[in-house]
Amino acid sequence: LLLILLQKKIELSEVEINAILDFLDDDFEQSQNQRAFRENENDSLKKALNKFNKEKGFWYIIPFELVNLSNQEILAKYTGWGAIPQAFDSDTGSWKDEYEQLKELLTDDEYRAARASTLNAHFTSPVVINAIYEAFRNFGIENAKVLEPSAGIGNFIGAKPDDMNLKFSAVELESISGRIAHQLYPNEDIRINGFEKTHFKDNSFDAAVGNVPFGSYRLNDPKYNDKNFLIHDFFFAKSLDKIRPGGIVAFVTSSGTLDKSNYAARQHIAERAELIGAVRLPNNTFKANAGAEVTSDIIFLQKRGRPITINNE
Repeated sequence: LLLILLQKKIELSEVEINAILDFLDDDFEQSQNQRAFRENENDSLKKALNKFNKEKGFWYIIPFELVNLSNQEILAKYTGWGAIPQAFDSDTGSWKDEYEQLKELLTDDEYRAARASTLNAHFTSPVVINAIYEAFRNFGIENAKVLEPSAGIGNFIGAKPDDMNLKFSAVELESISGRIAHQLYPNEDIRINGFEKTHFKDNSFDAAVGNVPFGSYRLNDPKYNDKNFLIHDFFFAKSLDKIRPGGIVAFVTSSGTLDKSNYAARQHIAERAELIGAVRLPNNTFKANAGAEVTSDIIFLQKRGRPITINNE
């Protein structure tokens, strides 16, 4: 959105920017992503809003503070599209204005990517991330090259403890989230692409971490197509190939990874890694941060020195 605003050459004075920031500071916790700007007696705020839409002010989904290039704390509050799929549905009458705003603000490619991300854009809460890093510390992962294959805006990067020397290579498909991650963490390797299109060397990372996408669909990666993996299983399989023997995978994933009746993907994973821990999260874990209620697990794996054969019979 920042790039879109700059492309439209909308200029705000410092007073107008401060008025919007003050307004949002007062109101931010009420409903992070899906509130509209209400009428406000502040003249500077009105003038700023009217520069976006002279008739009715500016309704927004992504926090307007993105116009402030230096304000990383505000950038980090962006929580993705997962909580508001209604905004992409032209038949949802109460979201008609928001649907039209999105169609106007985003390019065709950005709109398609944003709409497609609504299934999986449930960014991870700091509580979960901090718990994973505490486990990393217990596993001895403190000076490491880390792969994050589904990075969002980089919450795992932003929350890494100061005393841990972790160097990230992060991948994010959705361009707005990826560009925010790049703006927040310019010293990390941020790639805006599908994980299936990346070509990291095998055995080149010490750990992989993240909140992997889930769903009943498959990605096209020639190396894995014959396995017929669903998307979340694909992320496990490819990430395991990219970390070194003895390395750790710590992924937040849907409960289907452990619960589904078809064990083929679990067998593939178990032959290549040892399960060293799993935690089932409450289904409201992502509600505060991303507006979603889903049953999820944190799964910790340690890559084997070489694959073994497991006979499920």
